[in-house]
Amino acid sequence: MNWQNEFSPTTGADDVWTCLDVDLGAVSHQGLIRESNQDSYLVMKFGRSLENVLTNLDEDLFEQSYFMIGYGLLVADGMGGMAAGDVASRLALSKLIGLIADTSDWTLALQRQKDVVTVLERMTERFLQIDDILRKEADNDQTLQGMGTTLTVAGALGSNLIIGHVGDSRAYLFHGDKLTQLTTDHTLAQALIDAGVANRDDPASRSMRHVLTAAIG
Repeated sequence: MNWQNEFSPTTGADDVWTCLDVDLGAVSHQGLIRESNQDSYLVMKFGRSLENVLTNLDEDLFEQSYFMIGYGLLVADGMGGMAAGDVASRLALSKLIGLIADTSDWTLALQRQKDVVTVLERMTERFLQIDDILRKEADNDQTLQGMGTTLTVAGALGSNLIIGHVGDSRAYLFHGDKLTQLTTDHTLAQALIDAGVANRDDPASRSMRHVLTAAIG
């Protein structure tokens, strides 16, 4: 299974935690081709807090309270035309959240390079675990044979963004009046474009834009 993870921007040891002011929303549509909606999405808020209630220590010795809040945005799109795509997308998100919740030490501040490495390593491991879980589910249930899903995860930690991605469910950054694609599609069309064999407007690449080269399951 091929996938990508990204981190932006690079942080230094002296970076200060920034609490984001966010507007969150989500919507899903089955599209114009399929009769069922195989999308699953999840938006989560997570954090850690420490507040001074009583002390005889001088106030200048430490902060009176510490609040670190992050946001997770997850989307999985069951592979259209494949068996149980809706099951695959639901399982991918629910199992991923379970793995995250079972992590004993959460990293919420990317103030050191090793923090970045830790988060990316864990994200990679979880994607592989989800892939394995879906394969085993399909092995145990003939009605689920061939099921698969895309999976794109964005974690906002302070002013930093971590992205994990496999398939063609895209992550974008909207800044000012410009929309910038942050992920690269894992499709045969993109592979042809990357290899210099075709461009985006060629009939060959257009016909292959929904053929995935990587997925979960």
